[in-house]
Amino acid sequence: MNREELQLRTGLKDEEISKLLNIKNNLSLIADLHSADMFIDCIQVSDGKLFVMAHSKPGHTISSYEKDVTGQIAERECEPAVYRAIETMNPVRDIKAVTQEGKTVMQDVVPIIYDEHIIGVLVGEKDISREIYQKKKLEAACNMNIKSNLIVRQENVINVEAHHRIKNQLQMIISMTNIQKRMTKNQEVKDVLDKNISSMICISTINDLMARSGSGYISLAEYLRKLIDSLLDLYGNEQISSFTLEGDDLVVKYEQAIEIASVVNEFVSNAFKHAFKNRNKGEVSIILKSGEKYSSITVCDNGSGYNNVYEDESGIGMNIVNTIVRDKLKGKVYITSNNNGTNITFDFLN
Repeated sequence: MNREELQLRTGLKDEEISKLLNIKNNLSLIADLHSADMFIDCIQVSDGKLFVMAHSKPGHTISSYEKDVTGQIAERECEPAVYRAIETMNPVRDIKAVTQEGKTVMQDVVPIIYDEHIIGVLVGEKDISREIYQKKKLEAACNMNIKSNLIVRQENVINVEAHHRIKNQLQMIISMTNIQKRMTKNQEVKDVLDKNISSMICISTINDLMARSGSGYISLAEYLRKLIDSLLDLYGNEQISSFTLEGDDLVVKYEQAIEIASVVNEFVSNAFKHAFKNRNKGEVSIILKSGEKYSSITVCDNGSGYNNVYEDESGIGMNIVNTIVRDKLKGKVYITSNNNGTNITFDFLN
């Protein structure tokens, strides 16, 4: 923009225009030093709006502009910092603005003063579109994370409620089965009902631990302690002088814990019911052992022996146990028994 055009548009005096033109001559150097697009904006005498008197792009960094915007209007709503600097005659820094090409930039504005009044402003602009994009991307990721956490919390609430309902329903079924047990005088029926109750106790105990852990994994040591306490209450076996649980604390998945529980329940229930029929008080113990590929659980008693205990059994229970261990747990069952007691060990794939 030449002197005549500038004077016509601003109404400034010759010496004032000379100062502006002098700054314009150094504008490219200033742009390089600040690595920013640099402008001189002046007040348009016809309507008081600001217009771009000069524009220089940085030589060593990418400009925010595709075209030179010299002569274009700087609207107040797009460039509030420029108008604030004009009105206050003070520098304004780090204020967002929108360029004539619609990009978001950060502006620094310094008033150009001559003879104690303002004749224009020196404007530096740096493109922050990428920073805004990255910020929005980060905010979106944070919002997504918040939503994910909210969904997880909602799922946890649903799971807790589901576990609570299952627990209550199982307790109701166990209570009803106990009533049936008390009403019958047939010992075979009582034995069947006891087996049903012990199976439901297995499920109820695992359900309770799952509700509290929320991880999908269960500590077998903690689980078996609760299971044995429940079985002792169920069978009320006064012949059991002691029960011990020792060894490694094995941690397994929920699905695997159900299968292991069914097997342990069968072995322990049989020991409680049959091992000490012809003896005084006896001992039952469970030993947990962790291995690199396979882990194992052993149920021991010092009762009258496997053959004496199970000689009247149909073998259905053991057949089911062997199937679970072989097909579900990928392991084997090992039994050693004599008149001094029974050791039953089964291993399972970790």
